[in-house]
Amino acid sequence: MGTNRMEELKKHYMLGVLAVDEESYPRGLKNKSVTRMNSRKSNNPVIFYIKSISSSPKRFFELGIEDDLFVGFEQSFNPLGRDFLSSEFEYGSVDLNKKEKKIEEKLRGKLILFEPKIKHEMKNGEQRYHKNLDIIELLDYQSEDIFGELTELKKRGFKAVLSPQNDKKEFAQQLLNKKEVSFPNYNIKELIEFDLILNEDKLYFNLASGWQWVDENTCFHQEPEQIKVIPIPNEFYENVFYLHNQSLLFISTDYYKKLTNQAGIELTKDIKTEKFKETSITYSDEQRFLNSLKQKVLEEGLYYQQEDLYNLHISVKTNSLTIISGMSGTGKTKMAQLYADTLQANSKTEYLIIPISPSYTEPGDLLGYLNTMTGIYTPAETGLVDTLVEAHKNQDRLYLIIFDEMNLSQVEHWFSPFISILELEFEDRSINLYNSDNTCHNNNNYPSTIAIGENVKFIGTVNVDETTRDFSDRLLDRANVIKPSKRDFYQVKKDLAEGKFEQELGEINAKEYNIFNWVREPANSIEVMKEEELKLLDKLHAVINEIDAQKGVSFRILENIARYLENIPLDKEGELLISRADGFDLQLKQRVLTKLKGHQQQYGTLIGTLEPETEEEIHNSKIYEILSSELGQQVSAFSRSIAELKRKAREMNFNGYAT
Repeated sequence: MGTNRMEELKKHYMLGVLAVDEESYPRGLKNKSVTRMNSRKSNNPVIFYIKSISSSPKRFFELGIEDDLFVGFEQSFNPLGRDFLSSEFEYGSVDLNKKEKKIEEKLRGKLILFEPKIKHEMKNGEQRYHKNLDIIELLDYQSEDIFGELTELKKRGFKAVLSPQNDKKEFAQQLLNKKEVSFPNYNIKELIEFDLILNEDKLYFNLASGWQWVDENTCFHQEPEQIKVIPIPNEFYENVFYLHNQSLLFISTDYYKKLTNQAGIELTKDIKTEKFKETSITYSDEQRFLNSLKQKVLEEGLYYQQEDLYNLHISVKTNSLTIISGMSGTGKTKMAQLYADTLQANSKTEYLIIPISPSYTEPGDLLGYLNTMTGIYTPAETGLVDTLVEAHKNQDRLYLIIFDEMNLSQVEHWFSPFISILELEFEDRSINLYNSDNTCHNNNNYPSTIAIGENVKFIGTVNVDETTRDFSDRLLDRANVIKPSKRDFYQVKKDLAEGKFEQELGEINAKEYNIFNWVREPANSIEVMKEEELKLLDKLHAVINEIDAQKGVSFRILENIARYLENIPLDKEGELLISRADGFDLQLKQRVLTKLKGHQQQYGTLIGTLEPETEEEIHNSKIYEILSSELGQQVSAFSRSIAELKRKAREMNFNGYAT
């Protein structure tokens, strides 16, 4: 194996940890993770040992050096800079014990991204190889609850997932046409397995056997018809163990296998689908749908704010459960019904309205029961089971289930099985009607289990008064709670006289309104959010979590906010129908402030107080301080969220309790 071949090992990155509790450390003066060379020629330089936890490069196996210990020296820190080794170590006499301690403190408890190096020497006519490294990045390890203790990570093993540097929009087409794809920030030729690529919102796999290498950073695939594609699963970034940059991340070997064992869709079919979406479904189709919705609303003599209709639309298309809240008589159920009617313009959807009874206490009241004596399943009169069975048979059609007066009974009782599945992947969502071991003579019509796909959406309408029940945080975490505002009667009359409503409508076309084609899934929720938005959410989480450890801004909330912002429709000029600032404000009100309910003793410092005379400004409110701060105002004016805070503060002042 020539020297040049070994020097080609560049830009291959591995993960490791400080090697503690090893039985032996080769070449060390003492048997510990940070020590000195056991050699007189070396003048006893400090060395340390790193244990790899990710796949080694091919070169190591070719050379027969397969152990997982790497030896590092002081100069191994050069890519990071050596500021932590203070000047007292650079000149004059050196306290080696102190230097050892300093290096150990720097490395202990860290994940270490490093570039492996091979050094060789001839000794007694025999070629010997040494595994060294350059440290690229250090990161505090804080994922014990997900991936286990630092010392146990080697047992799990981790693999690299790469992103190409080609035009990301053209990547799939380049693969299909056997054109070169480039990964300049990683030595792909050294990967033991190169079977998973991340590009925008999709994962490409079933790649391993077809690569033809051009050089260490460039290749093309000889069998593109074998390549499979899947959308990035919702849980993907929760399973990312280490993210170095946008072109390199690491996931566990187990999760790697789970992803690459999926069925997926063939690359050729996926490209055809993408082309269809680009050519036949445009944002103007979505705008025409919204215009049609506004027209239906006006025909019914209802005068909602346009923003409320847009908000409903974005909430429904990005979330499985949307709750419309507000005072009685404002047309909440009618709003949901008209939304369903508009989608049904070309028989592309079905909807069911279920009035909720105060007597509902369990899922059977909604679904039905199996009579174990007769072996007959009797569905509830709600009709829900029949609709779910039909939805499962017609995956390409959208089904809207509208729960009228949803909180007349305790939602968490009769809706409990649905709450449990709302956060699962669509392929894992299913409702059990009865035990499959029981005899059911009409199981052809009513199977023991019904899958709940992405084509089923739930909308609930609620009043908040003495006859209704409160929602739990568990439910609120999974729902968008929107509160339509009533337009002033006088302003409606004035607008009607001036013909403004007719001017708002625009041209209506007979289209196949298909909500699935209007949903855009962000590849990475963190990347979608602006820096100031993330800082704001972090501050809000800190003050809320300090008061109540069970509340805050969870990763699920972050994902839902990002999905909402990514799915705000455009008008014909390409402008957002709801500005990003207003969208963020709506989501904060609907996702975070809904959970701030309770006694003044606990939540008073979060919600604050209002001056009884003026009720202009909120005082002593940690939430208001954040929203009105310089950082908060960079994100949004937060007029809706601040108005909601005022409502809660007013309620707290009168009742000592906020809802």
